[in-house]
Amino acid sequence: AGGRILQANEAFMELTGYSRADLVGRTPDLLQGPATPEAERERLRRALEGGYPCRVELLHYTRGGRPFWNALDLLPFRRIDGPGACWLGLAHDVTERREHEQRVYEAAYYDDLTGLPNRARAQVRIERALRDAHRNRGKIALLYLDLDHFDDLRRAYSRPELNDLLSRIATRFA
Repeated sequence: AGGRILQANEAFMELTGYSRADLVGRTPDLLQGPATPEAERERLRRALEGGYPCRVELLHYTRGGRPFWNALDLLPFRRIDGPGACWLGLAHDVTERREHEQRVYEAAYYDDLTGLPNRARAQVRIERALRDAHRNRGKIALLYLDLDHFDDLRRAYSRPELNDLLSRIATRFA
C-alpha cells in the first residue's frame, strides 16, 4: 500500500527480521499476508491517497513467517530535497495486547471446555439473528439442548470423565 521504503532503523529490522538491504526500495506490502485485515489496508490506502495521517493495526509477518500485530502510525511530511511528500511510519509491536484481548474475548464468550459459544455469546447471536430475520421478513430456527439428570452423572463420574462426555456431545452438535 503506497510507495517504497527509503530507510529503516535497527529496531524495525530487529522486529521484522529483514535487513536494511531487504527493505529499502521495496513496498511495505512485503510484510503483509493473507490474514492482514482488508479493512485496515483500505483505511491505509485512503490515507496515503488523501495525504493525511492515520493509525492502523495490521497483521504483519517477519522474514521468517512469524505473524505479529503492528500498530502503524503514518505521518506525511514534505520533502526538502524536491517535490512530493514522504511518509514517516512509526511501528509498534502490539502482538501481546492483541493476544490478551483475544483471550479475554474468548473467556467472556466461549466455554473453555467445549470451545462452543457460551450463554452470553449465544444471546448476542440469537438477538442478531432475530433482528436480521425481522428486517428480511425471514425466519430462524433455534435448537436448545438440556441434559436431563446431569446431577446424577456428576455424582456417578469423575470430573475428567464428565469433561470428556461434554466435549464429545459438543463436538457432535458443532
